[in-house]
Amino acid sequence: MTVEPVSVKSAATSLAPEAPKKWTPNSVRTGLIARKRGMIAMWNDQGVRIPVTVLQLENCQVTANIKTVRRDHTEYHAVQVAACDRPEKTTTRQMLGHFRKARVSPKRIVKEFPVSPDAHVPVGTTLSAIHFVPGQFVDVIANSIGKGFQGGMKRWGFHGLAASHGVSISHRSSGSTGQHQDPGRVFPGKKMPGRMGNRRITTQNLAVVRVDTSLNLIFVKGAVPGVDDAHVLIRDAKKKMLALSAHNQAKGLYEKVLPKGVDDLPFPAGTAELAASLPPVIESPAYRRSPFLPLDQYYFLLSSTMPSTNPEKSREVNNLLHTLRGEQFRQLQNLRGSRIHSLTIRSHNAPTLPVGLTLPEYELSSQHSTPSHPSQGSYSGPAPPKSWRHAPERGVHDTPTWRAKALSLVGSYDSMDNFTDPTKVPSLALLCLQMILVDCTSKRELQRVTPFIPPHLRRDLIRHCAIHSPLPEWKLYTLFNVHGHADGEIIIVGPSASLRDQHFLRHTLIGDDTTVSLESSNWEEEDPSSSLETLVLVSTRLSTSTLLTFPPTLTHLALIDISTPVSLQRLPKLCPLLVVLDLSYNHWLNDTNGDIPVALDKIEWSRWSHLQVVGLRECKISPELTGKINKGRWDDVNIVR
Repeated sequence: MTVEPVSVKSAATSLAPEAPKKWTPNSVRTGLIARKRGMIAMWNDQGVRIPVTVLQLENCQVTANIKTVRRDHTEYHAVQVAACDRPEKTTTRQMLGHFRKARVSPKRIVKEFPVSPDAHVPVGTTLSAIHFVPGQFVDVIANSIGKGFQGGMKRWGFHGLAASHGVSISHRSSGSTGQHQDPGRVFPGKKMPGRMGNRRITTQNLAVVRVDTSLNLIFVKGAVPGVDDAHVLIRDAKKKMLALSAHNQAKGLYEKVLPKGVDDLPFPAGTAELAASLPPVIESPAYRRSPFLPLDQYYFLLSSTMPSTNPEKSREVNNLLHTLRGEQFRQLQNLRGSRIHSLTIRSHNAPTLPVGLTLPEYELSSQHSTPSHPSQGSYSGPAPPKSWRHAPERGVHDTPTWRAKALSLVGSYDSMDNFTDPTKVPSLALLCLQMILVDCTSKRELQRVTPFIPPHLRRDLIRHCAIHSPLPEWKLYTLFNVHGHADGEIIIVGPSASLRDQHFLRHTLIGDDTTVSLESSNWEEEDPSSSLETLVLVSTRLSTSTLLTFPPTLTHLALIDISTPVSLQRLPKLCPLLVVLDLSYNHWLNDTNGDIPVALDKIEWSRWSHLQVVGLRECKISPELTGKINKGRWDDVNIVR
């Protein structure tokens, strides 16, 4: 009679075997349970950008040591780890007794990690983020993001059927799934539509970049499966750590048993007591050279500061490179106020930054390099962000003289001559208000001061600042009254400010619900019935949706140097009371290739019976347009070119 082998499982309070003092390539350590917090970007001391995922440990503790005899008489060793505290009232009695036996608080998640016989950890030990050393490689296990039921094209990457005629409502179909009557069935495992995602995924060989023991954070290079705040399992990489270490030891390559820069691993585990004796933040050393320095300067630094292989000398080089990259970069940016200073990089390794990124102008005492702009070569992928492109040079449209000239036309018909004249000295009240405006550094401070400024002084202040120092958007809109203007006038000068979408609709609703008692009104209170009469937009954008909400009470309208084309043919129906219309300095009116000049011809000029002045400075207009503007009028419209 044969007796089947029986598997025996030891209790949680069994004594763990005495662990060796040092890690060996044949040792398999326990893993950790962490929570994925999200992804950020980091820069190491060589200036290389690294995308990392932040993983956080939440009171990760050992609850049991497991030893089982399999049917083949081999032993199975594992360490049971639990993490994330939970209330006792939501824990089952069985698990509550298990946690009490291990003398740990109740946990939400419990996992088991196979280990080698010498890697057992005492029950109740609190594990720390220092369990994984910066520079080593780990595997991260988690459930991928669920996509729901998806078709064959998204789930398996099928090309789909033809997009031409003859394919009736089945362009994204998977096509045939089987053969003829023989075999007469669909084989198992056929790629077909179905539920996508939410599967256990293991991302292998992720490098540990930084460890923060004070917050129990582990920064791993690259992406990790799962959504944010999901639990993940972290273990030593099976391929790049365990298998490679055993292989190199068998070949006698003892210097390659552990990754470069890693001397030893905490064994049997990295505990909270070990973390208390180490610095709170530990980073892996950088072995890629700085992309901000040319090769000749880089080799000069290495030869002058690293005559030997002393680690302290290596750290001095890293500090020097960090200073060159950080301090001088910020200093030159503050002094010049632009990003148009860079160095030509000639590197054999692929840089981590796009070609168009501007770099600082480094100057060493031994060698001087001439700054030059890198050529905008072709590269795959989307266009670089706007912050990586060269800032345009300051043009003539960004000077007080040009702004005064641009506003002179609408100002001559709207009592703004005192502000468009650059030789006119502003009043004392205006200078005091300007100083108050400079001192208000937050929106809350300006909101406290604005009610004490009379409406006509707010209007004068906005006029003065529009020419000499255009206000940012938050200051400009704070000075407006509840109806969205300053004493019947709006002047917005870009590019630091723009007309917000749905601005007129929002303040129209506010104005309809506002009631004021005539007995309590005085000169400091604003008239809620005051309407918007003047609208001036300079060097900013204007969307079609905002144009359609223009109030019909406008009498003075100036659209000067607008960045994008505007549907001008809609203006006669929207603003029938216009007296002055200024469309000067719009470059898109001179585009002969497009249909913009046709838009001027499509305007029904006869609808504007009160129109007196049309400004078309630096705009090409045809003689037929002049006749169309003055057609059917007793007095000709003054066209200013």
